[in-house]
Amino acid sequence: MMRKCRFCHEDIQDAATVCPHCRRDLIPGRSTTTPPAAAVAVAPALPPAPTYARGDQYCQSCGSVGRPKTRVKGSFWIEVLLWFCFFVPGLIYSIWRPTTKEQVCPVCGTPNMIPVDSPKARAALAK
Repeated sequence: MMRKCRFCHEDIQDAATVCPHCRRDLIPGRSTTTPPAAAVAVAPALPPAPTYARGDQYCQSCGSVGRPKTRVKGSFWIEVLLWFCFFVPGLIYSIWRPTTKEQVCPVCGTPNMIPVDSPKARAALAK
């Protein structure tokens, strides 16, 4: 047979000494509101939710989370060689290289990084 808890008004068993919903003591005269340890099953502790640092991004290709690294196309040594041997091509190459900067994944090197707090990244990390 069932009865109602006097605190939360949920249905409980007649023999219950502690409400399983609000976990309050149902025996009048007891001064404690915490149930006895044996009366309530303790839920297993969940692992803490991962926290991400500011600036972390999610890679859509490999699924890693971290700070993206900057990659510049071309080679520094070719730039130096062009400056020593050919002035105008070296100047053009030096102007072109900084325009190719891109943020890439530090693990796989693809430019598919999105912010960790975006809806798409949240959905992927929840899986």
